[in-house]
Amino acid sequence: MSAPPFGLRLRRVADRIGGQGQHAFSRLGIRLDARKASLVYLMHEGGAATSTELAAASGLSRQLVEARLKQLVAANYVTSAPSPNDARKRMYSLMPEARADAERAIAAMKDFEAVFRDLWRETGLDANAALAALEAALERRPLLGRLCERFPHHQEAAEETVP
Repeated sequence: MSAPPFGLRLRRVADRIGGQGQHAFSRLGIRLDARKASLVYLMHEGGAATSTELAAASGLSRQLVEARLKQLVAANYVTSAPSPNDARKRMYSLMPEARADAERAIAAMKDFEAVFRDLWRETGLDANAALAALEAALERRPLLGRLCERFPHHQEAAEETVP
C-alpha cells in the first residue's frame, strides 16, 4: 500500500496532536477542550470580540469559530451578549469563573510550544516554519492554479465550473 496523500496525512497528524493535547489537558485537570484553546487565548488576551474578529485573528473560518463559540457558551466557559455597537452582532468573552482554567490552559499551551521545538529538533524539521512557508505559498498561488499549471488538462474543466 502506498503512503497516504499529503492532505490525509496532515489531517491525521493534526487530529493526533489535537487528541493528545486534549488528553494532556484532561490529565492536567484543565476542563477546556484543547481544540478551542486558541479562541480562549484570543479572548483572554484581547477581551470581548465578535466571531468575525476571532475568525480574522485565528485564521479559522467564521463558521468553525461560531460552532466552537456555541460549544464554549454551552459549557459555561464563554458568555454571549449583543454588541453595544451593532445589535445584529454578538460579543463573546470569557466567564469570570473560567479565567483560572483559561490561564492554566494558556500556560500549558506556552509550554507545549517548547515541546514542539523539541519535536522539531528530534525530527530535523521545523514544521512550524515549514507550515508558515506553505501557507504563504498557497496564499500567493492557490492549489487550483498550481494544478492547472502542472497538469494543463485540468484548465478547461476549472474554467467551466468557475462562476
